[in-house]
Amino acid sequence: MASNSNFLPDDRLAQIIEDAIPKSLADVIRLPRDMASLTLVNEKSLMDLYKEIQYRDVYKTMNQWRFIRFTMFGRTEINLLGLNERGVLRITSAVRGIDLNRWLVTTNSGTQYMLGIPGEGEPPKDMLIGLSVFLHGFGYGKMLGVPRWRYTSMGYVFDGE
Repeated sequence: MASNSNFLPDDRLAQIIEDAIPKSLADVIRLPRDMASLTLVNEKSLMDLYKEIQYRDVYKTMNQWRFIRFTMFGRTEINLLGLNERGVLRITSAVRGIDLNRWLVTTNSGTQYMLGIPGEGEPPKDMLIGLSVFLHGFGYGKMLGVPRWRYTSMGYVFDGE
């Protein structure tokens, strides 16, 4: 493609977009880590949240789920990140209890989720991009240096910030 002063060369644009795609949970938040962080939750932290949960109206079943720890300004919460039955990315409010015998999770909002097929390791890129969209939607994205992505009917689009 010929160079035009109003546009970046294709290879430079591709590199900017590639650099904006988070490679891990830790890479979603790009400002100093003493301000905020995202990590996978270890087993011990999950056991700290264990409690027997009685089955009631389950809001959604989550697949490809992971528990993530979001820390900001010294405050930490654990959230459930996964795909609902339609394959749409969801992140819950803070998790209040986990019952792995019944595969149930209760959140601070009182919502109950059924755990379906678990995910393994770090979330895939599309989930990390989706998490970036959520953080901007919650009003934290710019402050935390999260690359600005948005979701459209065509999929995820990088906003160039």
